[in-house]
Amino acid sequence: MTRLTDRERAAELDTQIAALLEKKRTLDVKLQDGERKRITRQNIIVGGWLRQQRPEVFQEVVGALTRPQDAKAFQ
Repeated sequence: MTRLTDRERAAELDTQIAALLEKKRTLDVKLQDGERKRITRQNIIVGGWLRQQRPEVFQEVVGALTRPQDAKAFQ
């Protein structure tokens, strides 16, 4: 079995570090995506509840929208 030089071991470690960093980036994206989906689901639930239980507040919020693309979603 051939023994690796210090330079070869360092190169192997660099390769392993790069692979681990890529795995971490992938996991971070997955976590962010899960959090975004969770928040979206919460917003849907709260919006549905507000529409059912407090329609006057719901209409007030819709009336306060200033961006045309937001207001269009409620037309």
